[in-house]
Amino acid sequence: MSTAHGGRPRAILALAAGLLISPLLAGAGQTASAPQAPAGVAASTRAGFVLVTWNPAAQPDEVEGYHVYRSMSAGGPYALVATAPCLPACEYRDATVPNGTRCFFVVRVFGRDGKEGPSSAEVNAVGDTVAPSASLRLPGPSPRFSGRGPADIAGPAVDAGSGVATVRVALRRNDTGEWWGGSRWESGAKPVYLPAVLSGKGPAVKWSFDTSKVEWSQGTAYAVRIAVRDLAGFELDPSDSASLFVDAPAILTASVAAAPGVVTAGQIVHVTLLVANTGGSEASAVTPDAPVATGSAGASMLSAPAAGPVRSLAPGEFATFSWTFSASGSGAIVFRSGCRGVDAPSGGPATVVPGVSNDIMVRLPARLDVAVTPFPANVRQGMAMSVRMRITNAGQADCQVTTISLGAGSRGLIGTLRGPDPQPPFRLKGGESREVAWTASATGAGAVAFTGVVSGFDESSGEIVDSAPAVSTPVGVASAPATLQLAANAESAVTGTAVGITATVRDIQGIPVPGVRVAFGILAGRGRVDPPFAISDEHGVAEGKITMGTDPGMVTVESQAGAVLSSLSVESILPGGVAQILSRSFIDPSRGEKVDVKVHLPRAVRVRVRVFNMSGELITTLADRDASAGDATFAWDGRGAAGGPVANGVYFISLQAGSDLQSRRISVLKR
Repeated sequence: MSTAHGGRPRAILALAAGLLISPLLAGAGQTASAPQAPAGVAASTRAGFVLVTWNPAAQPDEVEGYHVYRSMSAGGPYALVATAPCLPACEYRDATVPNGTRCFFVVRVFGRDGKEGPSSAEVNAVGDTVAPSASLRLPGPSPRFSGRGPADIAGPAVDAGSGVATVRVALRRNDTGEWWGGSRWESGAKPVYLPAVLSGKGPAVKWSFDTSKVEWSQGTAYAVRIAVRDLAGFELDPSDSASLFVDAPAILTASVAAAPGVVTAGQIVHVTLLVANTGGSEASAVTPDAPVATGSAGASMLSAPAAGPVRSLAPGEFATFSWTFSASGSGAIVFRSGCRGVDAPSGGPATVVPGVSNDIMVRLPARLDVAVTPFPANVRQGMAMSVRMRITNAGQADCQVTTISLGAGSRGLIGTLRGPDPQPPFRLKGGESREVAWTASATGAGAVAFTGVVSGFDESSGEIVDSAPAVSTPVGVASAPATLQLAANAESAVTGTAVGITATVRDIQGIPVPGVRVAFGILAGRGRVDPPFAISDEHGVAEGKITMGTDPGMVTVESQAGAVLSSLSVESILPGGVAQILSRSFIDPSRGEKVDVKVHLPRAVRVRVRVFNMSGELITTLADRDASAGDATFAWDGRGAAGGPVANGVYFISLQAGSDLQSRRISVLKR
């Protein structure tokens, strides 16, 4: 025998190829002494060839050799394919049988004279000259898997010759070179093959391999090797048959940004959502979620993205979406948003990391409030006055003040008006106030009020902001003194003590006259005035005091303001005597004014307090009762016994305490 290509044995053909011998011709002319047909002939499929074997002849000395005949169909015709000497064994290896084809064989003995014996029994076998093969059918559309590897792998296995006997699978981590041993990863240079499950029999079968327990790692590539053995013992032990990649799943990270950071209620806020695929797998059908506003302020959506979902987002790629909102209320607000998507390798939902925007401060619009205050409250003609305007931004947004105006209600009373100081423009933050001032000169006589208005604009929205007109309290511009009213805080005092006096200066319109020099002096009685003069304040009031002398009796004080005179008498009494003191020397009942009658009694006695007019008629009785020693107070509101107000004029309040009788004068003046 000789050896065929690739190490497969191939028999030497003794006769020309293609020589056909029919069974009938093969037996013609055979003699009785011809060799017998070989016994024990068998044919079997082997890896790469068909093995034909037989038993040696019974008379080996008479046998020259054996002829092997082959046919492609049962019963012939046969062609001589080999001559075998039966050394060292009676066999023939036919490597020329087409793969997967069934061939039929007979063996004949021929003697030294070249004569053949009869044909052996016909045997047959299928040729198996091609190694079996197997391939991996991917569970998904690609060899990439998201998050974890496949739960199983499968595929077909083919052997057209003898048929598939076994399929074994080996998995290797490409990063470490380890092989999966069934329960853990094992190191080693040789593959670790594990058996697969076959479905069916024959030349084509299906195989499957359970990988649910494999410890897959993300971001790792794996090699798959598939070893196939056919029934003839022909085994394919390939290198890497296929590759698998286990990627990290698609992770959609949402980032939300809102601008501007500070807005006025009613302004537009732009919200942008950036969705980035930070995972290791492709994401598809990425759809944004509309932002939700939370916080003490509010927002309503005005517009949404016009584009639809993003069809595909590869790892590292991003997509942006934008909305517009109208802010409302006041306070802080944030926008929360996320998205939805599909993990392309697995087909399941992608992992989403939602986002929260930066804080947006929504402030109430700027609002300008104005208060105008002139002082002093009363001035004389020709005097200067100051007018202060307090400007307050009662809103939350910053405001720029651009225009300030101040007007006088009666321009005839005001001469020059200089201001404001400082000049606009200037800025007012939310809740901030600023004061500006004018100076004005008084020219006429009467009352005048000032009106102030301020304009500006909201720095956040750019809207114009105007204040409501603010009107001040009237300022009295007095002419020359016309009346001088002198009053004391007591109608009587113990000798040696002091009594305060007040002189009020008014012009012909009743406006208090400030800045007037009022002189005080003793017209009658003993005592002294300190100071001898005083200057009237903005209310037209000048103050002094009378210190009583050591002798009891009436002390009359005279005051003078320009050409106007006024006098007042205060009784000086000895210690231990009955004292009657009036809180004021005139009242105006129409204004709710009243006079307090303060009585000091050195002992318990019956007290009668009555009011008489200039004609001596009784107007009303304030008290008629027994009183204990000490102080008592009675009040008269300028009304008679019937309850109605009395007419303007001079009245007397009479105090009778036991045998002591005193009378004090009070003026009723309804202005």
